[in-house]
Amino acid sequence: MAKTADLSATKGIRIGATMLFHQHRGKDDFAADEADYDTLYGIGFRAFEVQPSNKSASWLKGLKQWAAGREEETHIHTIDFLVNIGDKPACPVSANKDIVQRAKDVFQAHLAQAALCGALSHFGPYSAGLLAGHYFWTPDHDARCVDFLAWANGIAANANMLVEIETLNRFETGVSTLDHMQELFERANTGKFITHGPDTCHQAAGESSTVEAWKRHDNKFGKTGHLSDSGRTIIGAEQALTTTGIFPYLASGQCSVNTWNIEAFGSDVDLGIAGALCLRELPKLSGIEVMRKSFQRVVAEFAKC
Repeated sequence: MAKTADLSATKGIRIGATMLFHQHRGKDDFAADEADYDTLYGIGFRAFEVQPSNKSASWLKGLKQWAAGREEETHIHTIDFLVNIGDKPACPVSANKDIVQRAKDVFQAHLAQAALCGALSHFGPYSAGLLAGHYFWTPDHDARCVDFLAWANGIAANANMLVEIETLNRFETGVSTLDHMQELFERANTGKFITHGPDTCHQAAGESSTVEAWKRHDNKFGKTGHLSDSGRTIIGAEQALTTTGIFPYLASGQCSVNTWNIEAFGSDVDLGIAGALCLRELPKLSGIEVMRKSFQRVVAEFAKC
């Protein structure tokens, strides 16, 4: 089994992160007005050094500080990654508008991959009620995403940002999920993905049961309770993929996003299903290869800091 790089011996590790979150004014209930329930609240970028001795503590502290005072949000979606940029000072992402814009551009170009990995986070045995993917770029530049599931579903869906013990264990001990990741991509290609169900919010569902779940949801809450119109139909994000072009897949084999409009995708359900469906259009590419192509560009962009 492939092993995660020993981050404790790595110098110059920096974190660059984008956090996509939407506030749920209706708390855990489905609000009558979709605008009150599923609102894109904002995008934040952080970059700071992770000391080898307290890499977990530093990251958690930063997340908690960032989320402080945001009690109204019950879901916080994270897409984050570690980048090795040698001995350079931490990139002043929050203070440099050019870097922030470049980061947005990078994530716009690769949001399909991010959504795809967020969808994969739902496959794991963990339950936390959010969309998350975590990636390690190994110091020897071998382009392996060696532990992307380590944080997925590990952060509780509230502003306290509680983390499950198992997640920390994976992060600290370097237990690789590389083999598991490949298995998940293969499962996604069969359509056997798990996403938020409208009734339980964690309903394991293949395509047929997803349809039934949304039928029950619409019967109970109507068509304005959870998803935006882009994912509202029974077909949901599959229509967004094939009809509206929000998640067009290209002949080159690379998923792409043609707009920086998270709200158009609706909630994490939209992103999760669309990510899995996007993956199903890439049968000739392994999960490792998809991540490699995407994050080579991301790392190269952030290395310019």
